[in-house]
Amino acid sequence: NAFKETITDIPNATWASGGSLNAARTSIASGFGIQTSGIVSGGYQTASPNYTGATEEYDGSSFTEKNDLNSARASMGGVGATATAGLGLTESWDGTNWTEVNDLNSNRREVGGAGQVYTAALAIGGQGVSPTTTYRAFTELWDGTNWTEVNDLNSSGSEIGASGSTTSAIAAGGESPGGPRQNKVESWDGSSWTEITELNTARQSLSAAGPDNTSSLVFGSYPYPSGNQTELWNGTAWTELNDMSTARSSGGSSSMSVSAAFYAGGASSPPTVYYSITEEWTADLANKTITVS
Repeated sequence: NAFKETITDIPNATWASGGSLNAARTSIASGFGIQTSGIVSGGYQTASPNYTGATEEYDGSSFTEKNDLNSARASMGGVGATATAGLGLTESWDGTNWTEVNDLNSNRREVGGAGQVYTAALAIGGQGVSPTTTYRAFTELWDGTNWTEVNDLNSSGSEIGASGSTTSAIAAGGESPGGPRQNKVESWDGSSWTEITELNTARQSLSAAGPDNTSSLVFGSYPYPSGNQTELWNGTAWTELNDMSTARSSGGSSSMSVSAAFYAGGASSPPTVYYSITEEWTADLANKTITVS
């Protein structure tokens, strides 16, 4: 299913409390699905062992524990339209179990993930495992079986907020050699990246949701004093909207819609606090078009 939202105006856009995760954690996979059918998995927690493969499904009101990832890990990407089909780099979720599939060509962490179906995804940027300060501009395309290297980002970076599909995507913010927080944004047209209008607030470890490169919502980030800020992309400009109640970064979120989303878990400091809380985003689109194909 392809999901399309056409934005002319977003009145009454607010965050509200939702159901909490069963386990507080941060550096969660960048989630997938919609507000009423989404998955978050993996992450880092205070309990031993610190790295977890825990997977939880959100139904719009509460989280239910599901089968764990085969490999406990944190700071990874995730894509998918609903809680019944998704890709956590690189394990495939069928609604019940995770299955190990083919690896990325480039071993890295803190990768941004974009895609609407688990047979078509992008892995964007990240940091090389050794040394960890080697930032990547790599983009890889998943076809349901293999990863293929395609054109790189114009600027290397990790902890990027990514949304959209394999033919139309957004990569926003992140951390790069030029500084710890970036407001840069790039648009993907299916073959190459183009630099476009920057975010109003530089940020990293953020989440993003949206169907394509003309419609994206970014929220959550480091630094934490501004980690509650929300911005909407309408294809021309970024507009600041209502803030989350709790500033935090590295949470898990739904990825498909700019009008209905959730953001779960994450962390803030100092002092370091790991969260299980969830906030739900709801906005009335003045003009919404949904296309299913």
